[in-house]
Amino acid sequence: MMDRLRSMPRARGLLCSGPVRAPVVSGPAAGEPSTALAGGMADPDPGVRSFALGTIGEHSGEEATLLVLEALDDPEPSVRCAAAAAAARARIPSAVFSLILMLADPVPRVVREARDAIEKITGRRVGFGPRSDASTRRKKTAELRAWWKGERFARLSTKVDAALKP
Repeated sequence: MMDRLRSMPRARGLLCSGPVRAPVVSGPAAGEPSTALAGGMADPDPGVRSFALGTIGEHSGEEATLLVLEALDDPEPSVRCAAAAAAARARIPSAVFSLILMLADPVPRVVREARDAIEKITGRRVGFGPRSDASTRRKKTAELRAWWKGERFARLSTKVDAALKP
């Protein structure tokens, strides 16, 4: 049963977390998802931050993207897991470099979530898992970094060329 849950992206983010309590939002912010999300991300309880990240979907806005990017560097591993899962769900390309850096995380479940997110966002296999030896991880991470730099440059060049066309 747990293996089946782990295979489901939404459940994986929750499994990385400890006990979760929903953020309590009242007043005018209650009807505004981005404000509620920001409130949840400001909570000192990592379970609340993880829960808030679980609300981010494919059609989230710029504010949600910025909160995910910030959460990728959270001191709590469960929040970093949830942030990686949120980045994958929302397919946030600007998160890829941070996710590549997370491949060096000392917590195996964070490495696993980062790897899965990179693969979902980019469509490229990372080529190692959290239990791979350090040499393989360093080599594959360096290859991935170089590939992503080239990919980002190519995307930017395409946008610039399109903008300059009459």
